[in-house]
Amino acid sequence: MDIIYRTLSIFPAILYSEYYERLFTTLNLPTSSSRYLTGVVFIAIILIFLSVINKYILILSIGVLILGMLYPIYQYNQTIKTIRSELPKFILDIGSGMLIGLNLVDAMRLALKDNPNIERYFRHYMQRIETGRESVQDVLVSFSNRFRDEQISIIMFQLINSISSGSAKELKHLGMQLLRDQMISLKEFGKRLQIISQFYIVILLILPIYVFLVASMARATEQEIPDIDDFIILTFPTILLSMIYLIHYIFPSNYIFQSRVDTTPFLLNLGVMLIAYYTKLDVIHLIILYTILSVAFVYLKHNKIYEFYRVAKIEEKLLDVSLILSSLPIFSLREFFQRLIKANIQEWKTIAKNSISIIDSGISVKEVFNNIYKIPSNYVKVFATNLEYIYHSGVSSSERVIEWIDSFINMLNIRKEMEAEFSTFKYTIIISFLLVPLIYSYLYDFSKKMLEAEFRELLYLPILIVGSGVSLISVMISRKDIVYLYLFVFSILGLILVQL
Repeated sequence: MDIIYRTLSIFPAILYSEYYERLFTTLNLPTSSSRYLTGVVFIAIILIFLSVINKYILILSIGVLILGMLYPIYQYNQTIKTIRSELPKFILDIGSGMLIGLNLVDAMRLALKDNPNIERYFRHYMQRIETGRESVQDVLVSFSNRFRDEQISIIMFQLINSISSGSAKELKHLGMQLLRDQMISLKEFGKRLQIISQFYIVILLILPIYVFLVASMARATEQEIPDIDDFIILTFPTILLSMIYLIHYIFPSNYIFQSRVDTTPFLLNLGVMLIAYYTKLDVIHLIILYTILSVAFVYLKHNKIYEFYRVAKIEEKLLDVSLILSSLPIFSLREFFQRLIKANIQEWKTIAKNSISIIDSGISVKEVFNNIYKIPSNYVKVFATNLEYIYHSGVSSSERVIEWIDSFINMLNIRKEMEAEFSTFKYTIIISFLLVPLIYSYLYDFSKKMLEAEFRELLYLPILIVGSGVSLISVMISRKDIVYLYLFVFSILGLILVQL
């Protein structure tokens, strides 16, 4: 979105708001708030004058003004959520570096490499530390004051107190406390998901009942059945889209890896539904269309789909791998990989064999870590980063390695806790893909035969429901390729149920 800010920078600085000036300064945007506000208001005024040509341009002008004023606020809130989410991991990485023997500045430098969102805003502050102009504590206070967020301020002052103690274990305890806070947040999030999943099913069932009652009452009073198609086509998608953004809004901002709800599946299936409805496309043709799309998708993306399941297996065994590392009496990279081979841990056995081959060939050990970094998994990258810390620091103490692994295992346990909280919600949504098409299809046939009213939208709405459901559970799916595979497969199943 930088191109929008750069484009609006051509306007003169006329309007001013202290609140927006603070937002723009905090986000380090490529224009001043004054030029941006002047540009947004100027464009809105031009559109208002053009509304004499078409009344919809007036609506567009209001939309431009509202969105233009709200977007910097939205961007600021998203940045705050991102910083909150990375701070626990940033602190854990600093503590891990210090536990294995790095000094504070080196530990911070390495931690920033693995936390890009914090690095983006902390880069300037890190330079002040490295040049010796300011102490670490003073820089952390300045960083906290930049965002003026209560949660960030609390965490940063806790970090300052832990650093002042000079103990790496204090940083570890702080990291563990933040992990426990995440566990509490996830449990609260899970309870909200339970309510949302039930509300979602109720909405899906209220719609056909509403259609049925309207048709029945009109038929009983011998009145013409009202045209409610446009109401359903416009209102129902709006409600479902609101639920998708609700999930995004309530997702814990302090979770160690922020997930994002993907609305693309919903919007894609909404477009298909509208085209099918207004062109009166047969359901069987839609089944053929989605089948072709799914086959083409699998053909083009089969390598990425395989990689997704491979990564899932690698992540599943990370706990076992960590325990093997902690069992070493003296740290040795070669011995670690040999034990992985003996343990015969699925995909990790292949990784270990390749790593030993690299070590034996005399190639730089850096290639061993680079190969592990290529695995598209945040958790594996955290493990590899800390393994590299241990190797380069020359730590041989089993006690120090166990100190780090203890915090890493807690991180993995949080991930399992999250998956458990998600499971009921996920399966409720998936069941709705199969249950709702049957109900809608039955009501369509009943209305057509008994009430002599044909509500064709009931045949196409299951496509929209699958799109909304896949968008809702996209927060649990780390790879977009699999999101679209879910979309195509469940769309086909829903349409087959309608056709049958």
